[in-house]
Amino acid sequence: MCLFTDASDHGWSIVITQVVAFDDDSPVQEQRHELLLCQSEMFGGAIEKEAYPIARACEKLNYILMRRTGFKLCCDHKNLIHVFDPGEEWKAHTRGKLMRWAAIIGRYRYEIIHIDGIHNLWADMMSRWGQPTPSLATKRVKIRRGHGWSKKVKARKVPPPAQPKLRPLDKDFVWPCVVDIRHAQDQHGATKPKRATVVAGLWQVDERLWIPSVANDLIQRIMVVAHCGSAGHRGHAALVATIRRLFYVDHLADRASEFLRGCLLCPHVKGGRVVHRPYAPRWHAKERNEGIHFDYLYMGEAFSGAKYVLVLKDDLTHYSELIACEPNEPSMCGCPGGLDEAVRNATSLGQRPSNPFQKRSHESVGP
Repeated sequence: MCLFTDASDHGWSIVITQVVAFDDDSPVQEQRHELLLCQSEMFGGAIEKEAYPIARACEKLNYILMRRTGFKLCCDHKNLIHVFDPGEEWKAHTRGKLMRWAAIIGRYRYEIIHIDGIHNLWADMMSRWGQPTPSLATKRVKIRRGHGWSKKVKARKVPPPAQPKLRPLDKDFVWPCVVDIRHAQDQHGATKPKRATVVAGLWQVDERLWIPSVANDLIQRIMVVAHCGSAGHRGHAALVATIRRLFYVDHLADRASEFLRGCLLCPHVKGGRVVHRPYAPRWHAKERNEGIHFDYLYMGEAFSGAKYVLVLKDDLTHYSELIACEPNEPSMCGCPGGLDEAVRNATSLGQRPSNPFQKRSHESVGP
């Protein structure tokens, strides 16, 4: 039993023949073939067109090819390479489809016989059978010449990009300027550092403008400009570095920390506190009572009885237990001593805020 497959730009074909006495010394194209089945179809547009006929024959013609002695697969070896060893240039969904085809072909017993495309005449002819030669359609178009006029395209005026506005900028905010800095230096000149020098009528320290530490209103306006704006709400290090490039302020780091604590928009812009966790697979228990998950569930106000429920769950067996507890009890639970000890040592075992806790109980905890 011999299986010939081929694919062209127009379609694919499958040819199955039988050879009564197969001569191993002669090429496959010179054997005495008897035609059993022939199938062909127009090409559907799949990229892996060379491998599709092989997979289709093994899937649809299993009543012929499923033989104890197997069959001879006559094709170009490059077709099977695409199926059993898809390269990295194929996309993920295409590689997955080729691997499924390889699983279908792997169920059969077959012998691969390499045949060049110039000798695979019947399969090549059937893949192009009945397909007309495409012809190019031409259409005559008339062009008007010599009119001597042209349509002028009106140039579009693109407005310049708007400058980002400072946030927050209310009506009472006053921008700090050189006049305000000179006025503050003249008013509090007695507190200037000893190494301060006068440059262009302004006191400078290390080539930076000196801002008196008692000029609280001026320092706050400078921090507003450095903290807000198009750069977003800068953090402590960025805020201090931005101000130190131009100004000299005593105890700038402490003032910046106090200023950031009073900013109401920083929690909305930056979000909550980020807790860095090691990148590793999630831990799971391998024995009973090796890992226990627990959390407290608030049941609501009640006239009498407990308001909280302690939920205990074994990581391996998923066995759960509910324990009623009061908020004024130690550790909010009346649980056995071994588990109570594990709850008290929660800090050393590691906990994740605002999420169900995952703890590992001690070996002393009973089943």
